[in-house]
Amino acid sequence: MSSCAIDATSIGGLRSNVTVLGAVPLRRSGHPVPRSETRLRDDAPQLLVLVACAVTFYLAPWPLVYIPALTALLGLALLWPRLALALVPLFAPLFMQPKHLGAERFAPSEVFLLVAFVGAAAPTSPLWDDPREAWLRVRLSPFLAPLALLLVSALVSSVFAADRHQALQYLRLVVIEPVVFYLLLTALLTTERDWWHPFAAAVAGGIAVGIVGLVQQITQQGLGSVPGTSILHIRSVYGSPNNIGLFYDRVVPVWLAFLLFLPVRRLLWVGQVALGCVLLSTLFLTASRGAWAAVALGCIALLAVRFSWGKWFALVILVVGVVVIGLEGQRVVHAFGFGHKDTASRRVDIWRSSWQMIRHRPLTGVGPDNFLHYYAPPTDKYSGCPPGLGYVRPGAVSEPCESHPHDEFLDFYLSTGPLGLVAFLWIQALFWTRARPLWRAPDSALERALLAGTAAGMLAAVAHGLVDNSYFLIDLSILFWLFVGYVTYLTLRGETVGEATVAIPPARAHGS
Repeated sequence: MSSCAIDATSIGGLRSNVTVLGAVPLRRSGHPVPRSETRLRDDAPQLLVLVACAVTFYLAPWPLVYIPALTALLGLALLWPRLALALVPLFAPLFMQPKHLGAERFAPSEVFLLVAFVGAAAPTSPLWDDPREAWLRVRLSPFLAPLALLLVSALVSSVFAADRHQALQYLRLVVIEPVVFYLLLTALLTTERDWWHPFAAAVAGGIAVGIVGLVQQITQQGLGSVPGTSILHIRSVYGSPNNIGLFYDRVVPVWLAFLLFLPVRRLLWVGQVALGCVLLSTLFLTASRGAWAAVALGCIALLAVRFSWGKWFALVILVVGVVVIGLEGQRVVHAFGFGHKDTASRRVDIWRSSWQMIRHRPLTGVGPDNFLHYYAPPTDKYSGCPPGLGYVRPGAVSEPCESHPHDEFLDFYLSTGPLGLVAFLWIQALFWTRARPLWRAPDSALERALLAGTAAGMLAAVAHGLVDNSYFLIDLSILFWLFVGYVTYLTLRGETVGEATVAIPPARAHGS
């Protein structure tokens, strides 16, 4: 692909050179090849080499194999630090299958985040071409203030937690490291092509999860049950089918946005549909009603903004849903509760227990990953979890080992204190107020696809989070900050502050 170099803008006198995409190659028929295809084709060799080294490191049990693989991966990260960031969401679902390094265990996404950080901090990194420009992008992020509030509040809550060691460990895993990921995204990724890689990696991670789950279903091996039921479902690399549903809340809308908004050749479009069948069949086999509803909401939102008839379709779905619930409410509740006996009543009991915790710890909450310590019964040695402080209610003793309150607002309050909840609400308010005007004038089909997938994924995540986990798992927190990071990128591109302009070029010929 040919390209042309132009002199770029300045930030209060700072100068940098950027490269923009030039001519688009033609097919033999004379029609242009869609840009999304050229981006994939240009970066595919580097991505394949990175993924091959990462997979070798993760799967190899022998130090003589995984240490050279990790060394090679570090060397590649020095060459392609932007591409190395894509490994973080790609391996995010594997946090329950950690990598053993001697006597220690680490989530693979942790290791690859460190690899990307080393690549970004090295003198060969693009950050050192103009570090003041990268710092300015971070400093001008509209999310920086609520991010700092969340960090401080979570740290205070961890310090005052009953199980401080566990709280500080989880603080690192679901707050500090995902925030570092966000800061690296903001500092390093300066084109829509750069941003395509981590989003595509997240979808690829979801497809890998789906393939493992479908193999489990076919072989009837490695199945698991949803808490409170005896029915076996696929769980893939997770401990529960619900975890697949939570991850798919985020990645299925991104996949659908790629399908609906990116112009590709028919063969690639058929391939995207086939991959979507893996995602959707896996989602169905989880039997997670919350995930079904959340993904449906995100997908309907995508149809509403993609097609002229989409808004009418969404309205019809809403009206039909209200009518059906009004006329056949009991049957609907029974249908959604099939295989999930007493789920609604248990949720209410958990929420009541959570409120009791808040009344006793109103200023700091209980701390990250300390919910189980408070919730579990103090003496029941048959509960399957360590003795706790006994906040579990009598009606919920059949499931005494709940690790979170099954509501995102209660979860943020209990895990990070009241200021942490304020920070979460602040981030959500900024996300939606910034995303909406950005939709009106996207520069390209890829930008529109990424923004649509980001918004639909966040919508599904927030909806499902009303009755389940929303943030405090490694994979969910990584995707949360990926979504926030992309809105940050679009907000800062061309934004003027005083006389300084953050002029991020819309495209670049090299995406490493």
